[in-house]
Amino acid sequence: MTVGGAAPAREAKLKKYEESLDVKLNQTLMKWIVIVIFYQTSYFWDILGIALPAMPLVKLSLGCWIMLPQLKGEFFLYHLLLDYILEAER
Repeated sequence: MTVGGAAPAREAKLKKYEESLDVKLNQTLMKWIVIVIFYQTSYFWDILGIALPAMPLVKLSLGCWIMLPQLKGEFFLYHLLLDYILEAER
């Protein structure tokens, strides 16, 4: 990456670029944590699928909500599950 300008301006641009990378990394980590939890609970979804015929559609909708970046489903689910995740780590 080429960043022109004086040293202070270059450092400011690099700092802004590093902060944007941190935000993207946090979003990616949240997404993968929620996806792993979603797939680890697939047995639960399968059991509900026996009783509820629309469960495959619900499972597909939930997966799309998690994966689509415009909807930010992983953000909401991660913060909903954060207390349980921290409790499990202890």
